Amino acid sequence: MTELYKDKFPCHPTFQIDSSRNKTIDWTLKMVPPESIYWKTGKIKKKEIRILSKVTPGERKEFTDEIFLDMYPPLIKQQKVRQL
Repeated sequence: MTELYKDKFPCHPTFQIDSSRNKTIDWTLKMVPPESIYWKTGKIKKKEIRILSKVTPGERKEFTDEIFLDMYPPLIKQQKVRQL
């Protein structure tokens, strides 16, 4: 399956995010298999987000959480209103 995308797409593209601290953070996705980045059905896990910029471990966790929440915001369930 890897041969299908070979030399057509970069399997680990680099992305950038502007943090709230006025820093630009480089990050990428390390997924298995690598071409699953381009699949519609691929769900990204938090452990697959890799921070490439030099940051402390605490900042790395913060940025990973921020990126993950940008991709998958929490769902807010509407409470059902009972009608009498």
